[in-house]
Amino acid sequence: MGQLRHLICLCLTLASGPSLGDELRTFATCTGRLSALMEHQWLMQDPAADLTKRQRDAFADLVQAVALDPARAMSMRIEAKAATAAALQAADFGGHPAARTRVMAQVRSCLRLLPQA
Repeated sequence: MGQLRHLICLCLTLASGPSLGDELRTFATCTGRLSALMEHQWLMQDPAADLTKRQRDAFADLVQAVALDPARAMSMRIEAKAATAAALQAADFGGHPAARTRVMAQVRSCLRLLPQA
């Protein structure tokens, strides 16, 4: 049933979105952000990591569905993951709490693209 939800979300997003390249960038960026958040949650022993993993996996499925160039998709994903990981480290270890606020706003923006369970 989960794959059907993702397919419906993908169809709705593509029907309303400007181009497949924009959708790929959005899905890959969200996958990277959620990957970094999940790994940071593991580091901090946050039980929310399991939910974040499921959300990340949903975006990874969407990336796979629209990626005509998997290497390009992975590059976008890694770029977003590195930036998010750096922001989370700055927030929790560098005394920059505003960085966490920014990351969580970006994550919420991504999660609005997924259908509610």
